[in-house]
Amino acid sequence: MKKILQLIVVLSIANSVFAQDFHFSQFFASPMDLNPAMTGAIKGDWRVTGNYRSQWGWSSKVTPFQTVGAGYDMAILRNSLPGGDFIGIGGSFFSDQAGDAKFGSRQVGGYISYHKELSKSTPMFLSLGLRGTYSQVGFGKSPATALYFDSQYDPSFSNNYNQFALSGENFISTNRNIFDLSAGLMWYANLNEGFNVYAGAALSHLTSPKIQFLSGTATPEDAKIFRKLTLHAGAQIDLNGDVAFLPSFIILKQGPATEFNIGSFAKFNLGEIGAYEAAWSIGGWYRLGDAAVLATRIDYAHLSIGFSYDLNVSSLIKASKIAGGPELAIAYTGKLPKSTIGRGKILCPRF
Repeated sequence: MKKILQLIVVLSIANSVFAQDFHFSQFFASPMDLNPAMTGAIKGDWRVTGNYRSQWGWSSKVTPFQTVGAGYDMAILRNSLPGGDFIGIGGSFFSDQAGDAKFGSRQVGGYISYHKELSKSTPMFLSLGLRGTYSQVGFGKSPATALYFDSQYDPSFSNNYNQFALSGENFISTNRNIFDLSAGLMWYANLNEGFNVYAGAALSHLTSPKIQFLSGTATPEDAKIFRKLTLHAGAQIDLNGDVAFLPSFIILKQGPATEFNIGSFAKFNLGEIGAYEAAWSIGGWYRLGDAAVLATRIDYAHLSIGFSYDLNVSSLIKASKIAGGPELAIAYTGKLPKSTIGRGKILCPRF
């Protein structure tokens, strides 16, 4: 039957709610989405990020699942608040799309965070962040014509699909608009010259928004988006002036779904190329029961470009032949014309 895998995925989503949010294998490369408390934690005054992910594009019979995102954040009032405290503000846009019916979401978010200095002798901060989002969730094409339903399965047809049969489903809506809130907390520090560490937690969907597309298939309680708990941590451990390790992990818990992802970069300092410092990183992560992620990154001056590829190791391996999907992450940090960054060392998480 045509596109079985795609139908199962799309229909399970359409039945009631978004069971899982979009996410990136390079989770650390979308810091505000990872944890709003990371807003403004920058080695500079401002930061621009961009992310692109394509999944399940290994077969011409399956429409790839694609996610794009962009963000901007900045640190303000660094020398105006008590001690070394400062505020972070930012904004983001994400778009997620899957399958023939182009089911997905478009999301605009605003962020604010407060970073409290905890120590004068050891650079150390505790930050609290909030995120507000407005999202449109639904189908880009009519599900009645773009999707295939079990009631339309008919072995008497050559392709086992009877397009003239009624689906038996009653769509009360094909798009929903929702407002949501998230909050996060993060601790980060330079414990010594060669050891930078951070750890955080975030809770998403505090408003428990509801999404329902089919009538009579879910109670109001069933239609709620599950709250999502995110736990994450990472570090940069310098072995010498030329080599460092950057281990990190993330744990996601949303309703019945749980994800655990752990791995590390090995970072090699390439010295000055032209007028700027350069570094090359290579590493990998393992998403438990799902995928092995190979990743590399180039850092040059204020620009970082990372690329990763998922190797599928889940129960879908017979269909995917190990192939998963590529992901691109770009970040650029800069200073304002009258920046005060040069007056002292700036602490930020390193990943």
